[in-house]
Amino acid sequence: MGLPFLPVRRRHQAKKELPTAAGLVLLLCFSLTLFACNGQRSTPERKPEASAATQPCLLFAGDSIMEGLGPVVAGMLPNTDNLKIVQAGVSSTGLCRPDFYDWPTTMRTYMTTLRPKLVVICIGTNDDQSVSDAGKKYQFISPAWEQAYAHKVEELIDIIVQNGGTPIFVSPPIIGSKYLRPRVFAIREVIKQTCANRNVVFTDVWQTLADSAGNYQRFIVDSNRKKIALRTKDGTHVTQAGNTLLARAILPQIEQGLSR
Repeated sequence: MGLPFLPVRRRHQAKKELPTAAGLVLLLCFSLTLFACNGQRSTPERKPEASAATQPCLLFAGDSIMEGLGPVVAGMLPNTDNLKIVQAGVSSTGLCRPDFYDWPTTMRTYMTTLRPKLVVICIGTNDDQSVSDAGKKYQFISPAWEQAYAHKVEELIDIIVQNGGTPIFVSPPIIGSKYLRPRVFAIREVIKQTCANRNVVFTDVWQTLADSAGNYQRFIVDSNRKKIALRTKDGTHVTQAGNTLLARAILPQIEQGLSR
């Protein structure tokens, strides 16, 4: 960098002004140096934050049961400052209708972009219908349907495991509808057996909201004799109080999975 321009002076004046001119030059150079140094210090050094690749991620996926349960579980987890939590529950979805919502494709996207360490899945309440597998369609709930549906569950497991994640399946809670209850129970059995075959954690909450005899109940009475709703009027979906009980039931498995 060149020195600043100084006006030309006669020789005898230059001798008198030299100290002043030199002082100005030195002062200007010092100021520029100080400015440069301050400019470098103006942005304090920041500690590197955990990137998406290194920050642990917890993914909640499934149908409307998980849509309500996931946020309640997340609110009960301790030490979540360095944990990325993604809520991916989608109402009315399942594994039988990829034309409506394609869970394998969606899960593959989540796994390749977020790299979740743990994936908690609750699904099945919308799957009491025909399912296609290897180009063939099977009617609910024949043995061939069970095998085809098991392949759907295995596909989801493979996508998660092959991308470095650990799946945890959560059963639906007991269903109020007498028509729907045995159908969802049968789906639960297929998921449970598939998880056992693949050595995948299956957390069974079917009876968590049931009464002491194992029957469906919509309300409980607390210690103050106050009636508290666990389920909504449709007999399938769960209230905040019910989700709190479900969250307590599955929390240990989630904490254990995150600690590995």
